[in-house]
Amino acid sequence: MIAGCGGHTPARDPDPAGPVRVAALVVNPGRPAVAPGERLRLMAVTRGTDGSVTDVTARGRWRVTGDAVRLTGPGRLVAGAPGTAEVEVRAAGRRAAARVTVDRRASGALTFTASRPFPQDPLGRGMVLAGSHTWPDLIDSGTEDPPPAFDNERYLDTLQSHGQNLTRLWTWEQARWTAETTGDYRFSPTVFVRTGPGTGADGGLRFDLTRVNPEYLARVRERVRAARERGVWTVVMLFDGWSVAPKVSADMNPWRGHPMNAENNANGIDGDVDGDGDGEDTQTLANPAVTAVQERYVRAVVTELAGEPNVLYEISNESDGGSVAWQEHMVGVIRDAERDGPLRHPVGMTRPYPGGDDDVLRTGPADWVSPGGDPDDPAPAGERPVIMDTDHLCGVCGDASFPWRAFTRGNNPLFMDLYDDTATGLGALDGDGADPEWERMRRALGIVREVSEGVDLTRMRPDGAFATSGYAITTGGARPQAVVLATGGDRVTLDLREATGRFAARWVHPRSGAVLARTVVEGGGQVPLDPPVDADAVLILTPA
Repeated sequence: MIAGCGGHTPARDPDPAGPVRVAALVVNPGRPAVAPGERLRLMAVTRGTDGSVTDVTARGRWRVTGDAVRLTGPGRLVAGAPGTAEVEVRAAGRRAAARVTVDRRASGALTFTASRPFPQDPLGRGMVLAGSHTWPDLIDSGTEDPPPAFDNERYLDTLQSHGQNLTRLWTWEQARWTAETTGDYRFSPTVFVRTGPGTGADGGLRFDLTRVNPEYLARVRERVRAARERGVWTVVMLFDGWSVAPKVSADMNPWRGHPMNAENNANGIDGDVDGDGDGEDTQTLANPAVTAVQERYVRAVVTELAGEPNVLYEISNESDGGSVAWQEHMVGVIRDAERDGPLRHPVGMTRPYPGGDDDVLRTGPADWVSPGGDPDDPAPAGERPVIMDTDHLCGVCGDASFPWRAFTRGNNPLFMDLYDDTATGLGALDGDGADPEWERMRRALGIVREVSEGVDLTRMRPDGAFATSGYAITTGGARPQAVVLATGGDRVTLDLREATGRFAARWVHPRSGAVLARTVVEGGGQVPLDPPVDADAVLILTPA
């Protein structure tokens, strides 16, 4: 889908009116696992009655119970010997705590299994990936030369304060110009070193395609490690279909500033095999010289990140439909490069655009996929685990029910976020990062993650027949656990005919996590339940 499309439907449940009060104090992340010697940054956040979040880390009184970690500052920890510790904070008249596990296994990577919709963390715990991303979060971009530096610290504060645990690091292959703007636009650092001889079309020295830029590699490693300290997993994008072709209009062609353009490199490589004025051929296997350069680059990134646990690879963002064989080849390159390394990172493929076919993703070699679809009616996860990214559904879009609709269909929700509007030259030109619906979306993503940690995701599967709303994940069996989305305040009936015994049913607000009501139900039949609010609500069912 066009990364720059915007718009959304009205919120189904506006945040409550009236004075905002502190409803809860939470610690993000809530159940982190780190290896001995690692550093971890916890954040204390007050959550208002309207779902709003306020960072109170510096104002809190922090205390550790246990020897596994030690405090070095407010919320800042260093892991010691293996074990567990409770890290408590008191602020705003409330108390909250995180349980930190120190375990050598925590230096491992995520594991995706084709038969399971949700990944397992290095300790074997099921987890949902729920987060957001924005265009300049890896490579600085803008109309200035050099472009302004992205404030990564502030961005990670935003992710962590909202309780999110996933982001996506965007690469841009070109040095100048975009597929969405007619004016000037620049990117730094570049993937390859600029040495000349000669000057490229963008006015800079020509690229040496034999040398991956050390500054670029260091930037990737730094961003990954900074996210790791916050408990955030990172999708590292390797290529970008929006860097090689004019997907919107012929006069917006990023290929002019691409290193594989014959005008821009000193190695005599021409990535435009068919001479049609774009670089889509570079994302095929048409030119062995181009493929060789790309393989060296991929191996350089893999080497740089070999020991980083919180990495997932994405071959390319929205390369066109002719790129599939090339993407599958690059999956093989990564796996070969990691053959003798310490970790095997999950590798993903995202929906080709244009000419995309989600079926080729589900039957291909990737560990996870990111298909297209409808944010208001997401497809249940199927043959491959899914990171459901609004970028490939409709861009900056949907509403705050999307994370729950995706999650209760067995998907890991990810939001293409305008964030602070500084990168609108890369997408959503008509968007507004201050739109309150996007803030509601960010909150919902964090509550999805929070709720997921209270159920056994390793055994959960989507089951539209379990609840009449059609949005449910459940373990099934005689003593099921389940998470159900009841939409619009409508009654939802649970199919507990195969269940036995009593079950605790807890209703929570989808954006604040506040408990709205509790009840106990009996198995053995169809059980109707009415949400306690005339709006979306989330039901958590566990054996009593």
